Amino acid sequence: MQNVWKGMALGALVGAVVGMLLDAMQGAGRIAGETATHVREEVPAVAARVRDAAHAAGAAARETAASVGASALDTAQTVGATARESARDASAHAVDAARDAGADARDRIGQRS
Repeated sequence: MQNVWKGMALGALVGAVVGMLLDAMQGAGRIAGETATHVREEVPAVAARVRDAAHAAGAAARETAASVGASALDTAQTVGATARESARDASAHAVDAARDAGADARDRIGQRS
């Protein structure tokens, strides 16, 4: 009878460990199921937030592009106006220089005669 008691005690311990493992696996399965349900419930909200964020990013990119385009247009117009003014000034200076050179040439020719 000594071994029977040992077998019963060992069987009880092994049975308790196996029971705890089965309970843990069942609990893990239940938690996984609850998590999957929660994920399925949250997917539409997450997708909506992603869609809103993408829309906001696109709007910000369009706004930035428009701002940069307007700035580039202003800069190009300013550069064009400055170039026109510089060309006018250079042309006026060249005309004045040509007149002065002509006058000097006439004076020199007049002095030789």
